[in-house]
Amino acid sequence: MSELELEKKALAGDVDSQCSLALLHEIGLDRPQDYEKAAYFLQMAISNGSQLAWEKLKALCDAGKVSSSWMSDLAQPREPRVVSKPILAQLGPKILLLEDEEDLREMLCETLQAVGYQVLVAPDGEEGLKQFNAHSDIAMIVTDLKMPKMNGLQFMTAVKKLQLVNEPPMVVMTAYSQQKVIDEGKKLGIAAWIVKPVKKDMLLETLQKILKRKTS
Repeated sequence: MSELELEKKALAGDVDSQCSLALLHEIGLDRPQDYEKAAYFLQMAISNGSQLAWEKLKALCDAGKVSSSWMSDLAQPREPRVVSKPILAQLGPKILLLEDEEDLREMLCETLQAVGYQVLVAPDGEEGLKQFNAHSDIAMIVTDLKMPKMNGLQFMTAVKKLQLVNEPPMVVMTAYSQQKVIDEGKKLGIAAWIVKPVKKDMLLETLQKILKRKTS
């Protein structure tokens, strides 16, 4: 994993990445700024409950590598923070998620995985169609409308043309509300419309209701 990827995970709250980055900077060029950067990520890990990070930052302060001010207002964690992983996450329904905005795609993917769904992702309709054809156990499709190469309506039309017996329900995420688009969606039998910006609770509640109807 690159330093950029590590930093991205660290800033998102991943304690292991925070500690790894701290170590990378500590063993850098032995410059004050290296130790300062290490202290920055150690402090971040401490705020997430890392006892090891607290001990390491204290050692840097005691050795005079960084100012003792880095320890100000930091309480020693009583025990390491335990991040629980979803139980039976790999056994949940499989969802195909199409979204061209990378940050939103990652956020939605993490939201769905956190409650146990298996998630396949695609940045556009063409890749989504490849994923759909490669996996016969997709329980639901969640797609954006405005995407490059093949937009959401074109993708859903292509799925309809396959004339599958057990076609998965399709949910649309969009900021568009033109009547023409809505009418086209109705023709395709869209199960639900979710208005952007997407609210996590609304997304999960909508998917749960649709899957419940599908299995009842």
